[in-house]
Amino acid sequence: MRDTKNEKELPICYECDVAVVGGGVAGIAAALSAARQGAKVALVEKQCVLGGLATSGLITIYLPLCDGEGHQVSFGIAEELFLLSVKYGAQRKYPKAWLEGGTLEERIAQRFEVQFNPVYFQLLAEELLIENGVDILYDTQVCDTLIEDGRLTGAIVENTDGRSVLKAKAFVDASGDARLFHMSGAATATYARENILAAWYYSNQDGKLKLNKLGTIEESNCVVTDRQVDKPLSSRRFRGVEASEVNEFLLLSHRQMLFDMRKKRKELTDYEPAFIPGMPQFRMTRRMVGKYELGGNQYGEKMQDSIGMVADWRRRGYIYEIPFGCLYSDELKNVFAAGRNISADDEMWDVSRVIPACAVTGEAAGIAAVMSGKGEVSVEKLQNILREKGQKLHIEELDEIGN
Repeated sequence: MRDTKNEKELPICYECDVAVVGGGVAGIAAALSAARQGAKVALVEKQCVLGGLATSGLITIYLPLCDGEGHQVSFGIAEELFLLSVKYGAQRKYPKAWLEGGTLEERIAQRFEVQFNPVYFQLLAEELLIENGVDILYDTQVCDTLIEDGRLTGAIVENTDGRSVLKAKAFVDASGDARLFHMSGAATATYARENILAAWYYSNQDGKLKLNKLGTIEESNCVVTDRQVDKPLSSRRFRGVEASEVNEFLLLSHRQMLFDMRKKRKELTDYEPAFIPGMPQFRMTRRMVGKYELGGNQYGEKMQDSIGMVADWRRRGYIYEIPFGCLYSDELKNVFAAGRNISADDEMWDVSRVIPACAVTGEAAGIAAVMSGKGEVSVEKLQNILREKGQKLHIEELDEIGN
């Protein structure tokens, strides 16, 4: 293969049916679902552990699988990974009402969410992928793409061996910043409101690990009923798609952490910092512009090509069916988006960026990629496979609501 920018021959390092770029929750779900369809799968991750923002980024809140009114709305791999995250217990907010047969009233009072241990999740997710035959390529960065006739034929990657080409029949972009779409020249969009500064880190206090959430969430266009809303740490906002901005974000974040650590050392007798994030805690940076753009005002709407449902983690009673059209672009025939990359307006982006939505879209993207590599994607067949795997696609299928 030829790197046209550097005009030198590049070796092929790997060939597979499906290549998943990004090892966060969306990438884990995509790789797992593709492998379970019998595909040879490679998962490319630039960090040295899995989980992305949910683990390396220390955003260790598995936000709700339910609608806040006692109904579970996300199933399949989203539920499987939730159970994996609490396999050895929860750090906070163990959802007893959901995991131990609570009543409807108890499920309404306690949403189906949890704060989990990131180390357990990193290693358990790795074990799960290996058991399912996924090849994980750690410490490997995608730095360019190869396109032929509107299809992505290879990703140029770089690691300790230098640059080489990863070839696949189809790809899933679970990078968190639509890297494959952007590098291939497909249409992308950035988050108009930009990101606030965040500086979450862990400390040991009174013999227990504590998640210190510096810079949580801010007021949005909706009414936040269940979440803490803090003043921003800084007036500075970040798009998160330029190297200089990423560096500035990290330096300011580290400064805020150190300030907080020094303050707590003076106030608390039994306090020690434990670990800080290994990546910038951006929530929304760049996404693809897909065949369909889902809007934040489309809660409750039936989507004929739905691949699953998610709830609004910020408010109760809002359920979204996610159409398959949000996962692909006509500009790239064999690339599918998952997680924070899917096509959604800014309001919906804030809903679809969290763990349950990442798992739901990742599961569908992985299956679609397998189908694409074999010829053509049938939405009906995709939906049937998802249902066989336990996913529910329409609000009318939900218990109690559907009845």
